[in-house]
Amino acid sequence: MKDEFKISHYDLFISLVISIIGIKSFSYPREMADLVGTDGWFVTIISGIGIYLIVFIICKTIKLNAYCDFYTILKNNLGKILGTVVGLCFVLFELFSISINMRTFTEELKIYLLEKTPTEFILIIIIMTGVYLVISGVDTLIRFNEISFFLMFIPFFIILIFTLNNADFTNVLPMFNNKPSTYLISSAKSIYMFQGYEILFLLIPILNKKNKVEKTVLKGIIFITIFYIIVTVFSLAIFSVRESKVLLWPTIAMIKALEVQGSFIERWDGLMMALWVLFFYTTFTNIYYFAADTLKKIFKLKDVKIICLITAPLIYFAALYPSNIAVVYQIITTIIPIYSAIFIIVLPTTLYIISLIKKNAGGGV
Repeated sequence: MKDEFKISHYDLFISLVISIIGIKSFSYPREMADLVGTDGWFVTIISGIGIYLIVFIICKTIKLNAYCDFYTILKNNLGKILGTVVGLCFVLFELFSISINMRTFTEELKIYLLEKTPTEFILIIIIMTGVYLVISGVDTLIRFNEISFFLMFIPFFIILIFTLNNADFTNVLPMFNNKPSTYLISSAKSIYMFQGYEILFLLIPILNKKNKVEKTVLKGIIFITIFYIIVTVFSLAIFSVRESKVLLWPTIAMIKALEVQGSFIERWDGLMMALWVLFFYTTFTNIYYFAADTLKKIFKLKDVKIICLITAPLIYFAALYPSNIAVVYQIITTIIPIYSAIFIIVLPTTLYIISLIKKNAGGGV
């Protein structure tokens, strides 16, 4: 990473948004329909509020630690040995998480675009192109984020306008027909869909102006929350609760069912999948760079090239580990949420408490 490179608040906003929104939004409406039926939009609002509280804690933690990088914060608050162990475990979790998401993305590509292409070949191409972008540096990564943001969201919202002809928004009714405990449990489960906000540990320290960080982050969380609400509501309006529960990826099915008379585009789902490749790559490369950068600082290396050469095979074999898509979703729904709670909720909260105690004790961080 170039030490002199700094990012703007705009870069912080778009990088946060596209690090969180990715292939998880394909299945988000189905999971919300399973959990709370027609109240998925309400659970999304609760989850968005909860996520902002967590990212607010992350922002305060970084500020209390004089805007140091993630590994330095770990060492300052947990000690060198424990901080190194926690840092390595955190990186392993991040690499495993992006590997599973990569496998999910690969299965989606095989269903909708590349039916006869071997999974192994797709994974190799994805990893190679991702590694190339990561070793190019954080400045190249941020520029890629800027381009991808507009290439994805503008076409997506245009496509949603065309789906209005097939939408029946009365399918969102009835509202608030679940127990309060159900909303809380569902919100806790849906928080995993917002995973990716840990990228703030990488972005905020290289921000050119450190004022009003919380405001910029709030805008990003609001954008993400609204996006998930729109996806959930449109899925219910087009397919109803019953169909949304049985569709593996309602977002893609919603666009696949789109037919526009006289349109010059024959396969709208193909267009959407082609554009959505960018969103997978932004999530993948941003988290991958964060993990590689943390490892670089742990082992005191000059750049991330050696780290990428070592971790790329690990990502490949981890992505191939699940035997089928059913196993993939079993891992996503059982294993990853537990470790997500530990590393991206409990860990930042612990670091904040320790940093706050040290500051109030007068010893500094």
